[in-house]
Amino acid sequence: MPPLFVVFSIIAFCAFIVGLSKGGLGGALGSLVTPLLALLIPTKLAVGLTLPMLIVGDICAVIAHWNGWDRKSLIMVLPATILGVILGAFAFNAIDAVLLQRVLGVAALLYTAYALWRRRGGKGLPKGTTPAQTSAFGGLTGFASVLANQGGPVFTIHLLTLDLTPAKIVGTSALFYLIMNVIKLPIYAASLTWQNMLLVAWTIPIILVGVWGGAKLDKKIDMKTFETILLVFLAITGVVLLLK
Repeated sequence: MPPLFVVFSIIAFCAFIVGLSKGGLGGALGSLVTPLLALLIPTKLAVGLTLPMLIVGDICAVIAHWNGWDRKSLIMVLPATILGVILGAFAFNAIDAVLLQRVLGVAALLYTAYALWRRRGGKGLPKGTTPAQTSAFGGLTGFASVLANQGGPVFTIHLLTLDLTPAKIVGTSALFYLIMNVIKLPIYAASLTWQNMLLVAWTIPIILVGVWGGAKLDKKIDMKTFETILLVFLAITGVVLLLK
């Protein structure tokens, strides 16, 4: 394991990234955190430690977008998501740590590919969905989220097929991720010891600063350039995880 100073610095950076993503920047930010931590600490511990930080960010996002969600969409997608979480729990407990590291690497590269596809017209997805499609997206989101905290791209694609306003998409995402991440907590019980919780508890103020910064930067920053830098970083991280 690297020196503690390096580990704590990376955890602080990841906490700030979580805050930025929940504050409104989104993009590749959320998918960067777990692979980055996995470069420094055991992979399963990285997945587990990311979750409390995500939940703090989710709570901030729900408060910021209170009652801005689409209730019908949530009711339709959550049952399959919960099933995906359960199936993901069995896979997570059975999977080898090295294999999980490879899964994280692949997930990082897939997210990079997804983001590039989205830039080339992926937002123009046909509107409308069926119960079967909603269940498939929900199940895949829950499964991928448990294994590597990488359910975001799948759920984003689902949201883009719905006839929702941007504000409704943001509000629905906020409450969906909070519910799903709270449901995931028992799965990572082995990682969520008091010692490990103290390891990330000090990052709460950093997450709050990140949320505030994300809300401010969302209106000023050149998102395309910013996301390009992050995607390059995410792709490199994915390759390193595959070769590590």
